[in-house]
Amino acid sequence: CVTIPSYQVKPGDVIEIKEKHKGKQRYKDILEVTEGRLVPEWLEADHENLSGVVQSDVMKRMLAFFKNDGFTHGHFPVDGSKPFGRYSRGMDGSNAVGAIALAKSDDPDERALAAEFIQRLWDTEPPTGKYRYYEGMVYFLSMLHLSGYFTLDL
Repeated sequence: CVTIPSYQVKPGDVIEIKEKHKGKQRYKDILEVTEGRLVPEWLEADHENLSGVVQSDVMKRMLAFFKNDGFTHGHFPVDGSKPFGRYSRGMDGSNAVGAIALAKSDDPDERALAAEFIQRLWDTEPPTGKYRYYEGMVYFLSMLHLSGYFTLDL
């Protein structure tokens, strides 16, 4: 049983609410509020049982996609053609947090890819300019998550 919110998971790990807590109103409320929202592709969610399994293949493909794009674009049509917009510091943060799914992989190439994205966030300067508030929030929360100091007092 792990109770550290920033614990580094690895592919195949099951994340779930303890059986004795599954009936609590808090979790019913969370499911109600988040109903219809997308679940990250690197997590196979089981809403009924309040659990999920960490997947690596999707995260590996997504990180490779951004790397192959040269960290240039931020928006992509569904068919992948004509990307536009800029790759942001917020995306550095989001991708670094997602890279945690690969950080403890048995595959050295996946671990190296994860390390690259996590290092990229550490090397990123805090956001300034027009989008500093939104990007700054994502950047800050990502740094907290990766540093191990992102906790919830429940």
